[in-house]
Amino acid sequence: MIYSKETIDPDLLKAVKKDFYKSNSVLYIANKYSLTYNEVLCLLNEAGIKPDRLKKLLCEYDLGSESFIIISDTHLGSALENIKYLDRIYEYATINNIKTILHTGDLFQSTLRPVDKSFTDPFKQVEHVVKDYPKDDNIRNYILFGNHDFHLLRRDDELYQVVSSRSDFNILGFKKAYFLWNKFLFSANHEIEHYKLQLPNIDPYLRFVGHRHELKVVGDKTIMVPTLSEDIKRYDKYNYPGFLVVKKENNRLRVFHYIIKDFTDTPEENYGTPIPIFPHGAILSKSLLKRNICKRKRK
Repeated sequence: MIYSKETIDPDLLKAVKKDFYKSNSVLYIANKYSLTYNEVLCLLNEAGIKPDRLKKLLCEYDLGSESFIIISDTHLGSALENIKYLDRIYEYATINNIKTILHTGDLFQSTLRPVDKSFTDPFKQVEHVVKDYPKDDNIRNYILFGNHDFHLLRRDDELYQVVSSRSDFNILGFKKAYFLWNKFLFSANHEIEHYKLQLPNIDPYLRFVGHRHELKVVGDKTIMVPTLSEDIKRYDKYNYPGFLVVKKENNRLRVFHYIIKDFTDTPEENYGTPIPIFPHGAILSKSLLKRNICKRKRK
């Protein structure tokens, strides 16, 4: 696991830079050296590749779906975890034919308080997630690791290998990752004080931020994602365990907030009325796509 300049193998850095000039593909390098997408971007950034050139490479990583769900801060292994919430997420995804879930960090609790006594051993905690996290062959998870995940996984490289073994887990990396959806560039962010690798500084259309355990919209580019656990930092009418849904409606990008209300046998009663938190959205038009980094090539 690479998490600082000091942990970068100089030979790996040279090889990655060489392969970059040959292939011009981050995915090729990630697969060849068993690295995450943003680890490759960090290495290329360290190797002096300019951000303007790296921008074009981000077009390789597209969620490729009509809509997707965003969750955060599940803190599995905590005394405050509630894995039933994940069951409700999968239930909602199945009913609404959504096949993509983005997790913006703190999948695990690690050994930090209030860790559940059953999961103080890091391997037992990882096994708990691999075994008990819901699974559906039609649903894929894109997971950014946060500060609690970093605290756990840096203890032993084998822990990282175990969680990566789930075929439906696509690991984005630590702290920050870029991805595309409908030709728009987004980022997933989660604060990690001790993770020192630097991604290239590229301005996304929207940022989805974990770590704060609350729903909050900051300016016109940042949306903080609520927790999917019982670890609520501040209660108000919006800050309960919940999730976000990003979708297209009438050719506009919309972001909706759902609060998980109940655990009944009637699925539609398990969610509150969706609250549009990015209500006017962006018109998905040619004029707006011109501002985006991934323009369609003219034939």
